Amino acid sequence: MVDGLQRLSTIHNFARRSDFALSDLEYLDGVDGLWFEDLTPPLRRRLLNVQIVVHVIDPSIPSDVEYNIFKRINTGGEPLNSMEIRHCMSRNRSCDLLKLCASQDEFTEATGGVLRNHVRMHDREAVLRFLAFRRLNDIKAYDEYGTLESLLDKTAELIDSEGQVPSAQIDRWFEEFVRAMRNATYVFGAHAFRKWPHGSERLSPINRALFESWSVVLADYTLDQLEPAKEG
Repeated sequence: MVDGLQRLSTIHNFARRSDFALSDLEYLDGVDGLWFEDLTPPLRRRLLNVQIVVHVIDPSIPSDVEYNIFKRINTGGEPLNSMEIRHCMSRNRSCDLLKLCASQDEFTEATGGVLRNHVRMHDREAVLRFLAFRRLNDIKAYDEYGTLESLLDKTAELIDSEGQVPSAQIDRWFEEFVRAMRNATYVFGAHAFRKWPHGSERLSPINRALFESWSVVLADYTLDQLEPAKEG
């Protein structure tokens, strides 16, 4: 579903599952606090019989075209950012992995908690950036994608394909991510993924470029190997 999932789910949950009562309606008076079964028969029939117009996207179209369609449709209200669109377009496999990684205490500690459960999914994007550059192995391969967004899109798409990324690789990436976060805290303390203060204890904001580069490198080391470089 490219657009309207939340609206259709709300209608279904109200009319079919009776999950909630109506409240704070903008245009319809006299129904506040009513459940679906409490509505008058004409209102119930009207809701159940309304026609919904849908446009079916051919499943054979390229994923980047599908992504562009989604981006053009979602222009009302507060526009979705790239990660939010990517989340809507992805399957459970990649979404579950990003959520799992972002929920780890090691990630929360390494980032000072500023990204945890971020309302605009900045936490999930940070994880995806790590996975994207981690899988490249050679930074020169980045040029094949042209843009960072294209690289992130392709990475999410690959993770969703069990044929291209087996479960063992998913487990390995998860372990590497946790190790990278633990190592970042061990070496840099509260300044992990931030510009170094140079005499000041003030914390700089999380720097995405530093997150990508440091985390990918730190995933290769054990704590014993990092002891000589430990902060302070």
